[in-house]
Amino acid sequence: MRDRGDDEMDVPDVLGTDELRSRLTGLLEEMASGGTDHVVVGRQRRPEAVLVSWSTWRRLTGGEPAGTVLGPARDLPSWDAREGLDFEVALDLLGDLIGWYSTEGYAEQGKPVPDPVRVAECDALVSRYAAERKALSIRDRAGVARAIGEYGPLVRRLYHPDHD
Repeated sequence: MRDRGDDEMDVPDVLGTDELRSRLTGLLEEMASGGTDHVVVGRQRRPEAVLVSWSTWRRLTGGEPAGTVLGPARDLPSWDAREGLDFEVALDLLGDLIGWYSTEGYAEQGKPVPDPVRVAECDALVSRYAAERKALSIRDRAGVARAIGEYGPLVRRLYHPDHD
């Protein structure tokens, strides 16, 4: 998703304001289900704002009430580009695992005689990785490093079995 950039860093795809309006309901549903935790928005697809899920907002603000929006957000500790990139990689890996096991479970259910144990396994893994993805914080450097170290090789094996 990295293509456009500003002076200091690459940014993810940016939704234009018209596209945001037309897709808002679907984006909110995606956020509620844990499919994404933020959307970058801007006029002429230049990054101007970020729409974040409520769970992400609470994680970033330490659970402060919405009335104190600017204070906690302004006081958040900063992180460097590498920490941000590692966090995004960890989230992407967990998303890849959610996608893989969702697809596997769906494929198993579509068989003439599905294996209920395999379906339950896939469902449990999807739930596990979704919960882990939702709980992961950029402040948790050890958790980010663990996710990359553990799930990077697993994603490679699953998606590229011939490259081991």
